[in-house]
Amino acid sequence: MGLMQPAPSAQRFFLLDALRGLAAFAVVLRHEDLFFGAFSLPESYLVVDLFFGLSGFVLAHTYERKLVEGLSPWRFILSRFIRFYPLYILGTLAGIVTHFALFAMHGEHLRDPSLWLSSLSALFLLPGYGGSWGEGLYPINVPVWMLLFELAANAVYALAIRYRMAGNRPLLGFVAVCGVWLVAAASSSSTLNLGWDWDTVGAAFPRACFSFFLGVLLYRHWSKAERRPLQGGQGIAASLGIAICLYTLMSLAPSREWQLYYDILVGMLVFPALIYVGASVRMGPRLAAVASFLGLVSYAIYVLHVPFFGSVKVGFAMLSGQSVGAFAPWGGIAVFACLALVSKFLEAYYNVPLRNWILARVFPAQR
Repeated sequence: MGLMQPAPSAQRFFLLDALRGLAAFAVVLRHEDLFFGAFSLPESYLVVDLFFGLSGFVLAHTYERKLVEGLSPWRFILSRFIRFYPLYILGTLAGIVTHFALFAMHGEHLRDPSLWLSSLSALFLLPGYGGSWGEGLYPINVPVWMLLFELAANAVYALAIRYRMAGNRPLLGFVAVCGVWLVAAASSSSTLNLGWDWDTVGAAFPRACFSFFLGVLLYRHWSKAERRPLQGGQGIAASLGIAICLYTLMSLAPSREWQLYYDILVGMLVFPALIYVGASVRMGPRLAAVASFLGLVSYAIYVLHVPFFGSVKVGFAMLSGQSVGAFAPWGGIAVFACLALVSKFLEAYYNVPLRNWILARVFPAQR
C-alpha cells in the first residue's frame, strides 16, 4: 500500500484504500494549483507521511509472516521494485518528453547537460539536478522522490527481520531515533516539508522510516487488540469523519511560529491515529467499490499527474495561446477526471499485466 501496492491478501482495508486515493488527489491540488484556482490545501505535503505510514501498516500485514518464515530480503526488495517500476518508468518517460517540449516551446537550449543527465538518472530511479529549470531530487517528475526512500525503508524492514532485530522494542527505539532526527532537521525550516530537494535530503530517510515503522508497530498492535469492527452506520460515520478530518487538517494554515508544532501533531501523531482507526472500518459493497477504485488509481495518479497536467498545459498553450488558469477550477476537475480514467486503464491493461509478466520470469514459482 502506501504508494507501492502490496500483493493481494485476504484482508482488505477499504478505508485505507480510500485514504490513499484522497491523499493522491491532495498532492495533485498542491502541484497543479494553476488548474484549480483558489482551492488549495497548504498542508498537503504532509500526506507523504500518511503514505509512508500506510505502507508500513499494510506491508506488515501482507509480508511480515512471509519474511519471518524465510522470504529473503533480496526477493522481497526486488519484488517491491518490480511492482512499482512499470508505472514509474511510464511517468518518467512522459516527464522527459514534457520537459523537452517545454524547453523547445520557450526557446531554451536542448543541449543543457543538466536536462540530459537528470533524464538519464531518472530512468534508473536515481536523483538528478535540474539547475535553473527544475527543483527537487527528481526534477523530471518531482513527486517520485518518496519512492526511493520508501524502497529504502522496505529494505531496512526486511533486513531487520532477517537478522532478528525487528522486535517491538528495537523498532520502537528506531522510530524514536528517527523522530528525534526528523524534528531536529525540521527545526531550522519550521516545517516537515523535507526530503524532496537537495537542501533537505538529509531528512528524507528519517522521515520515511519514522512513519513506515510506526505503521508496522501500529499493525502489530492492531492485529492483536480485541475490538469490534466499525460497520453499518458506524462505519459510514467513521469513514466520513476520517475523510473530513484529513481534508480539514490539510486546509489549515498555521502561522510560521506554530508551523512545525502543527506539522508534528498532524504528520507524526494524527495521521497514524487515522490509519489505526481506519483499519477497523468495514464497508458495504457500494462504498467498498468506491474505496477500491480510489486505492487502485492512487499510485498511477501520483506518478503521472505532473507529466499529464504538464502536457495539457503545453498543448493548451500551443493550440489556444491561453493559460489553463482561465478555466479554473472546472478545467482542473475535468483534467483530473481524465487522469483518473487513464490511471484505471493503465492499471488494468499495462501495470498489472507487465508487472505479473516480469514477476513470473524473475520468480518462476512465485506470483
